Amino acid sequence: MRPDDGQGTSGDHLAPVPHQASTTDRVRSLVEARTDSTQVPEDPRFAARPIQVPVVLIGPMGSGKSTVGAKLGDLLGVAALDTDHLFDEVHGPIPAYFAVHGEPAFRAAESEIVLTALSVARPTVLSLGGGSVISATTRQALRQGPAVSYLDVDETEALARLGGGEGRPVLAGDPARTWRRIRSEREHLYREVATWTVTTTGLDADQVAERIADLLAAQAVQAPPAVPDRQHPDDQHPGDAR
Repeated sequence: MRPDDGQGTSGDHLAPVPHQASTTDRVRSLVEARTDSTQVPEDPRFAARPIQVPVVLIGPMGSGKSTVGAKLGDLLGVAALDTDHLFDEVHGPIPAYFAVHGEPAFRAAESEIVLTALSVARPTVLSLGGGSVISATTRQALRQGPAVSYLDVDETEALARLGGGEGRPVLAGDPARTWRRIRSEREHLYREVATWTVTTTGLDADQVAERIADLLAAQAVQAPPAVPDRQHPDDQHPGDAR
């Protein structure tokens, strides 16, 4: 669970403080183990020309990153990973870690996981926590090669997907206002690192994954994109990228 979700503050099952010597190796081992098999892409365009760069999904709560990531991984024939899940396996539950060690330590540990996952040579689909873009180090890494999809969503649909905030204490009282504030604070960071923006409102996970696959094929990310040539999200195909 993400700290954004406000799920609990128990100190049970706490893992060591961040940046122990074994952390990077543990994350790398987890990622390599899950990307060690060869998958057959469901989309034939990627059978002939497999992707050669990581595909990263960013966006606010309720934008569908994890669900879309799994669908997209099947289309591309690569593993789909979620950095929150990796964090849980290495450090224990995020809310407990966040409560005990504080946000700066959490963000540093989160960034370490993102950077390690990106460093593994095999291409993957990587879904990031909603607040991961707060880290300047993470943002720098996202500007240096991955194809980054910012999954945007409107407030009404996000809250519907989140069950109106039920079970998420951070959204208690006024879920809409809190969600709106968090998204507003981070939107410029999402756009700063995004290769393109895809609005998920009104679309199911399969449709969003197919839209991203179309963009990947059109941008020929079978070869690493040159950083100076990265286009602004608003320059992408109007019908597909908004």
